[in-house]
Amino acid sequence: MISPATNRVKRVTSAARSHTRAFLANRSGNALVEFAFMAPFLLFLLAGAINLGLVIEQNIRVASAARAAAQYGTHSMARSYDTNGIVMAARSDANDSQSALSVAPGRYCTCPETGDEVTCTTSCTGSEAPQAHVSVTVERELAYLLPVPGFGGSVTLSHTVDMRVR
Repeated sequence: MISPATNRVKRVTSAARSHTRAFLANRSGNALVEFAFMAPFLLFLLAGAINLGLVIEQNIRVASAARAAAQYGTHSMARSYDTNGIVMAARSDANDSQSALSVAPGRYCTCPETGDEVTCTTSCTGSEAPQAHVSVTVERELAYLLPVPGFGGSVTLSHTVDMRVR
């Protein structure tokens, strides 16, 4: 004969097993829990992709502004001395109304035969005149749209273009 206490223990144990099986079989909240674990990682990837796209787009603008400024300065000998015009050409090309660009124009001369840098008033060997060059460096400090821990808050984009004056 089974005692009532033993019978009660068997019923409780059987009910516990039944509830445990039902709990383990129920998968209604698994997707929410998995999403909760993956959401920070997915947001980190999204922030990185947005920042990368922004950096690439702004780097193209900086390079284009440097080329436009150098082309302006190499159009003629008079324009190679026009530093304000060179700066304005870079700002105009980049649509830089807030002066976010740092533009550093420069001018130097080289001898055609040797390629050595000389002063623009000297004569090269063979009595050839030195060739004038315009060098433009454009920089921009770009703050990340979505800061990502471990990558800092900004990046400096820089591009230098050297061209010979026509």
